[in-house]
Amino acid sequence: MPVAGGEPRQITFLSNIGGGDLRWSPNGSFIIFTTEQYRLESQIARVDLRPPQPVFREAAFERLFERDKEKKEEASTDSSEQSTDEARAAKPPAEPIVYEGIERRLRLLTPPQINAVAGPISPDGKDLLFLASVAGKVNIWTMPLDEPRAGQPPRQLTASDTWKSFLQFAPDGRSFSYLEDGQVVVRRFPGGNEPSRLSLRAEVEVDFHREKEQIFTEAWRELRDSFYDPTFRGQDWQQVRARFAPLIGAVQTTEELHTLINLMVGELRASHLGSGFYGWESDDGFIGIFFAAEPLLREGRLVVERVLPDGPAALATEPPRPDEELVAVDGTRLTATLSLHKLLLRSAGRRVRLTLRAADATEREIVVRPINASAYRRLRYRDWVATNEQYVHTVSRGRLGYVHIEEMSYDAYQQFLVDLDAETHSKAGVIIDVRYNGGGHTATFVLDVLMRRSALRSGFRDLGATDASHLAGNRVLDRPTVLVTNERSASNTEMLSESYRRLRLGKLVGRPTAGAVIWTYSIQLLDGAWLSLPRLYVVTPEGEDLEGSGRPVDVDIARPLGEWASRRDRQLDAAVATLLKAVRRRK
Repeated sequence: MPVAGGEPRQITFLSNIGGGDLRWSPNGSFIIFTTEQYRLESQIARVDLRPPQPVFREAAFERLFERDKEKKEEASTDSSEQSTDEARAAKPPAEPIVYEGIERRLRLLTPPQINAVAGPISPDGKDLLFLASVAGKVNIWTMPLDEPRAGQPPRQLTASDTWKSFLQFAPDGRSFSYLEDGQVVVRRFPGGNEPSRLSLRAEVEVDFHREKEQIFTEAWRELRDSFYDPTFRGQDWQQVRARFAPLIGAVQTTEELHTLINLMVGELRASHLGSGFYGWESDDGFIGIFFAAEPLLREGRLVVERVLPDGPAALATEPPRPDEELVAVDGTRLTATLSLHKLLLRSAGRRVRLTLRAADATEREIVVRPINASAYRRLRYRDWVATNEQYVHTVSRGRLGYVHIEEMSYDAYQQFLVDLDAETHSKAGVIIDVRYNGGGHTATFVLDVLMRRSALRSGFRDLGATDASHLAGNRVLDRPTVLVTNERSASNTEMLSESYRRLRLGKLVGRPTAGAVIWTYSIQLLDGAWLSLPRLYVVTPEGEDLEGSGRPVDVDIARPLGEWASRRDRQLDAAVATLLKAVRRRK
């Protein structure tokens, strides 16, 4: 839209889920911005505002023979004149934007794999700085924007594990600065070398009692402006604030403040709500030994029942054996008042010696390196999946495969593909288990795999044929499936369940889902805590709101309390029976 006013004009037409970081080139001939076609694969796009004119290499050669007077005039230009020229160049030129064909002048400059976010354009408009994430590490990269270097790939300028932000070119374009790990860093450009770190220190005095009022009001206001339901699920949001605001005066700690905020937002009776701090990980250790329940409960003795596959104890030179008793850690004997947990505090990653006693009272020592809670949870989860796989193989007599989807994240989707490849081999059907899956965003990715059907076959001479799309990197399951859900299947997992049923991909077995489906954003409050903002509703074509209404199943099977102890799973039993019927019908 012109600065002087007028009708706004659309210049990009991408179907994306987000975008930003708009940058106008110094000479006003193009714009750069970040676009998110997928939330974990941001790309940098460029739009030429006018059809680009060719740049002739001969012109650069001819400039070498310009008159000495012109060279001297260029050399005598002082820094103040340069600044004036740069300021003048930064203003959009008088030439109008050519809207005709502008939708065809958009180019994606970066591949999706590096998850790039646009940074500043150099003062001469020839280079771009940007942030890119490779293998989970965010670093600064650069790429050329001028035509003569159009074929050159992006270059990485930094290589460290710390977070970086606030990129900025110096006015002369010969260096750039950014914020890294609380310090301002300056590097030369284009090499990116010779970093200089500026240590800055500032003291801030925070009035907690004024800050808590601001944070409370901010949380209430954000929900007032963004909550997906304009009726606030039947609540008068102004009255809710009036009820809880007087309690702010009694709040004395940050924990109490967020407890009060969570009580207030709980009045909305919706999922995906709350405020708090995330990301902390303890260094307490786990050794990966399962102890027999009866001697532990009756006598407090730690008798080995089995070890966790790939866990610290399993990787020992001579792993613990069933019926051995753990009696000491690093030489300290276990007693009724000294627990294993206490002896493993802050032990993750360290060498720990375990003393084991056999039934004949002989003792031996093994060395392990405990892992932290997140690594331990991961091993426990994979052990649970492997147990379920073996259970399905046994009950179905090897005819069916089993895959569990941990969450609706991209990493879990990749693991789903890996497991699916293994579990479809020589199987007549596959059970897709999404119990305890709390959601995410990749339901459509999973559905895409499950919906594909084989149309063409392809193969090498004298070898077996397979689906033709495999050579293009696509998976075609082409086998019957069932989907297993329970009360802990939530959010995007419920969207998978409902879509699976409506697309008639197979039967649903287990229990109805949680009924907690809202697309949610998060914002950071003044004290660094995160507040969840449910902003987008999800409804069926008939208008039924998925929030508060669990998705139904075709075969409703509940698991009795404690059934796991008998090593039986009635929901998997029902899933196997249901899928075997589908296999027989298909034949």
